[in-house]
Amino acid sequence: MRTGLLLIILFGFVSGCSQTETGPKWSDFESKDGGIRASLLCTPKERIKSFQDQPRPIHIYSYECESNGIRFLLSVKNHQNDFNAKTIDESFGSNEFLLKSMFGEVEKFSARKDFTTNGFASRDYDMELKAGGKVRALIVVNEFATYEALIGVTQDNLEIIVQKKLDFKSISDKFIGSVEILKK
Repeated sequence: MRTGLLLIILFGFVSGCSQTETGPKWSDFESKDGGIRASLLCTPKERIKSFQDQPRPIHIYSYECESNGIRFLLSVKNHQNDFNAKTIDESFGSNEFLLKSMFGEVEKFSARKDFTTNGFASRDYDMELKAGGKVRALIVVNEFATYEALIGVTQDNLEIIVQKKLDFKSISDKFIGSVEILKK
């Protein structure tokens, strides 16, 4: 009996040890109110801000979370004014300015332009920060809103993700590549 029990325990231990980690656990997130869908490594917290402004109210939906030192953010902001030919360039210009200024000094900045996400004008930004760390952002503009997907890691957390055998580039590729704008 003791031998049988020992074999069962030993078998359970060996079985547990032989299971390999398949990598980070991704889950799909969708906001019908924000009109955005993406895959994340965490469950985001939702924040909604509304401002009474002219000619129409502004609504900002944001969803953020952190996993293994990597921060994820999705945000959606409706256009304050009527959509016109200048709206897309103005939205990209203001968002690019904010990206360059909100994370401190940027050491390297690159932008991929002239592509679409679900048929909407898009730009993909990569930044390496002077203080260390990396940020990647996708900005999408359509007639309803400006959509942002940001993923970032600080210098301290870069070391942590390397220890955990995670790769920021592949994680950011998967996150940015999963973003889908839900047509209203």
